[in-house]
Amino acid sequence: MKKLLFVISQLYRGGAETSLVNLLNHLDKNKYEIDLVILNQSPVKGAVSLIDSIPSWVKVCDAYKNRNLIGLKIKGKFIYNQNQKGRYYLSALDFVRNKMYDWAFFVGEWHSPEFVAVQVNAHKKAAWIHNDLSKAEYFNEEEYFHYYDYFDKYIFVSENSLKSSCKKYKFLKDKAVTIYNINDVNKIKVASEEPVDDYNFGKKLTFVTCANFRQQKNHLRQVEVMKVLKRRGLDFSWINIGAITDKSIVSRAKKLAKDYNLENDFLILGPKSNPYKYISRADAVTVLSDYESWSMVITEAKILGVPVISTKTSGALEQIENGKTGILTDFTVTEIADSIESFIKSKELQDNIRKNINNFDNTKEILESFTEFVSFEGKNVKTELKQDKILYIIDDINYLGGAHIATKYQINKLLEKGQDITVFSSSIPKPSVRNELLGIEFLSWKDLREDIIFNMRLFGCLTNKFFTMKEKRFKFKLSYNGKILRENDNFEKNVLWSFEKLFSKYDIICVMSEGSAFKEVVAKVNCKKKIQWVHIDYCDWKDKTEWAIKVTKNDSETWNSYDDIIVLTDNIKQDVCKIYPHLKNRIKVMKNIMPENMIKMKANIKRIDDSRVNFVTVGRVDKQKAYERLVMILGRLKKEGYKFYWTVIGDGNEKSKIENMIIENELDDVMFMEGSKNNPFPYIKDADVFALMSDFEGLPNTIFESLILGVPVIATNVGGVKTQVINGQTGWLVENDEESIYNGIKYILDNPNEVKIMKDKLKSYVYDNEKIYNDTYELFILD
Repeated sequence: MKKLLFVISQLYRGGAETSLVNLLNHLDKNKYEIDLVILNQSPVKGAVSLIDSIPSWVKVCDAYKNRNLIGLKIKGKFIYNQNQKGRYYLSALDFVRNKMYDWAFFVGEWHSPEFVAVQVNAHKKAAWIHNDLSKAEYFNEEEYFHYYDYFDKYIFVSENSLKSSCKKYKFLKDKAVTIYNINDVNKIKVASEEPVDDYNFGKKLTFVTCANFRQQKNHLRQVEVMKVLKRRGLDFSWINIGAITDKSIVSRAKKLAKDYNLENDFLILGPKSNPYKYISRADAVTVLSDYESWSMVITEAKILGVPVISTKTSGALEQIENGKTGILTDFTVTEIADSIESFIKSKELQDNIRKNINNFDNTKEILESFTEFVSFEGKNVKTELKQDKILYIIDDINYLGGAHIATKYQINKLLEKGQDITVFSSSIPKPSVRNELLGIEFLSWKDLREDIIFNMRLFGCLTNKFFTMKEKRFKFKLSYNGKILRENDNFEKNVLWSFEKLFSKYDIICVMSEGSAFKEVVAKVNCKKKIQWVHIDYCDWKDKTEWAIKVTKNDSETWNSYDDIIVLTDNIKQDVCKIYPHLKNRIKVMKNIMPENMIKMKANIKRIDDSRVNFVTVGRVDKQKAYERLVMILGRLKKEGYKFYWTVIGDGNEKSKIENMIIENELDDVMFMEGSKNNPFPYIKDADVFALMSDFEGLPNTIFESLILGVPVIATNVGGVKTQVINGQTGWLVENDEESIYNGIKYILDNPNEVKIMKDKLKSYVYDNEKIYNDTYELFILD
C-alpha cells in the first residue's frame, strides 16, 4: 500500500483545490494510505470550503483549526526551532513528524513549497503546478525554486504549460511531467440538476463565467466585450460566479457595467458552492483569461455538454478543438466579440459542438496516468560518466562578480566536453543561475547532515526516529559544547570540517575564489587534484582590508596541499612567487574564457548623444573600484568646462554614498548610476571609452569585453591591466593616483579624434580563446 501525503496552503473552492479533492475521491482506499495537510485554512469571507468534500478515509490535518492545542504548545517548546514555529502551525509540523511517505506532493505554485521540501520525510517529492509559470504574475520564482533540489518531479496540468514553463526555466526539463486535472463526473452531473433560485434561465440567452475575481481572469475585458456585442444588437445576459479575490476588480467591473448601461445583464453572483447548476443551464461557458494552464471549468462544461468559448491559453489549446469541441479566440476585445457573435448566430455550430462533447469523460485516462506516476520505483540517478568527478567550490553562486561570470563560462566549456561537474555553494542558486548552468548538480548546506543536526532542537533530534544513535550522540555533544562549555568555535570545529567527508567523494576540486571560506577545508580533503583559482592581484589585495588579512593568513600553508594555483597574468605570478617561493612550481598563468560571439550578439544599441565623449564603467560599486576618487576628478573636469557623459553599470554597498557625492559635486546631469544590468554590453558598445579606475584588480573581464566590442579602454595600472591596455593600441594606461587619472581623462577629452583612431585599430582585435580552452581542458585532466 502506497503512503501518500498532499500539502496545500488552503482548501477553498478553486481549480487546483477542486482537482485535488476530485483526485482524492477517485483513489482506491485499498491501495493508498493518504494524509492531507492544509497549512492555513484561516477564514476567508465568501470563500467556499472544500474540506467536507474530502473522503472520510483520508486523514486530514487542518493546521489552523488545531493551532491552539495545549499539548502541542508544550511539545513545541522542546521539539521545534524558532524558524519552524515562525513559519507553520505546530499542528502541521506535529502531524508529519516521524512519518515516512512514499510520495509527498506540494499542491500549488502560489505558496512556498518549503514545508514538503524540508519538514517532510518522503522517498520522493513532487510539486504540483497549476498554471503557466512563464505568465503567472503572482509567481515568486526565487522563493519557489529555492527548494528545487528537494523535489524529484514537477507536475504540470497541461502539456503546453509544461513546455512554456520549461522554455523560461530550462532547468525544469528533466523533472517536468504532465498529469491533467481530474473531475468527479458523477458528482458534477448530480449537482447540475439542482434548481436555480436566483436567476431565471430561459428568459434570454445566457453565458456563464466561473472564475475568481483576479487580474489573470480579466473580467474588465469581459465587460468591454459585452458592450461591443450589445451595440451590435445582441441581447443576452452574462453571469459571473467566483470568489471576490480582488475587490478593486469587482468595483471597477461594476462601474464599467453601469457606465455602459449593462448592470441588468452583467451579473456578479459571487462564490457558489454548486456552480454546476448554472453551467448546465447556460447557452455557453466563457473562459476569457489572459493565461491558464488547465481550466477545470472547460472540462466541467464539456462533461455537462455545454459549449465553451475560450481565449487561446496554453491549457485551452489542449482542451478544445476549435469549431468542434468549443470555440477558441484571440485575446483582443474585437476578436472575442467576433467569436461570440459567430457562435450566437450559428445554430448549426452550437449543435455540432454539443454533439461532439456528448458523454465526455476523461477520468479513466487521468487516473491511470497518476497511478503509473506513483507506482514508478526507479530513482533519478545521475548517469555515471567515465570522466573524473569535478567539484567547484563557489561560495556565493548568485554573486555577479567578474570571477563568477568567468567561472560559469569555464564550467559550460567543460560540460561541452562531457565532464561530470558538481557545484557547491553556500547560497542556493537563483533560477537565472540554474538556466546558465544546465546539467549541473548543486550542493549546499542542506547536503551536510551535521549542519541539519546542528540547527535542530536537542529533544527534537533525540526523539526523531530518522536519526541514528551516532547522530543523536553527535547532537548531544554539540549541545553540551555550546550550552555547557560555551565553546565559541563549536560550529567550526564540529560542523564546518564535516565538509571534508562530503567533498572527498570527488576526484578534482576547484576553489573558485582566493577569498573562499572553504579553501582550508579543501586542503584537508583526500582527492586526486586540488585547484585554487586567484582572480585578483593577490599581493596587492591580501593586505587591503582586515577581512582580506584574516582570510589569507594561512594561505602559505593551506596552498601547500593544492596541486595548482591559477593566476591571471605573469606579473601576478611573479609577485606571488616572491612571497610564497615554495609554491613556485604550482603557480600557473591562465586567462579567463571570454564568450566573444555572445558579447557581440547582445551589444546592440542606438547612440544617444554624439556631441560629447561617452564613458562607461561596469563594475561593483565598492571601495575596490575607487568611485569616490573618480567623482572628485570628474567634478574638477566639469568645473573646468569639459563636457562628457559617464555611465556606471553596477550595484554595491557604496552605491547610495556615491549617488550622494554625485549630487554634492553637481554631476547628476552628466554622471548616471544605472544599477546592475543582466546585459551590460549595449552600454559598453554605445560608449566611446570604457573606463576602469580601480584601486586593485586581477585581470578584469570587462576590459576584454570592451576590446572585443571595439571600445578603447582607459584604466589604472593595477594587477594584470597593463597586459590588456597597451598605450596607443588598445587604450590609455594611467598610474593609480588621482592626478594621473585626471590627466588621462583630460587628455581624451582634449583629443577626441584619438578615440576614433583607437576604435579603428580595435577592429582587428582577437581574443585567444582557443588556447585558453585547451589549457583549461588540460588542467582538469588527471595524469
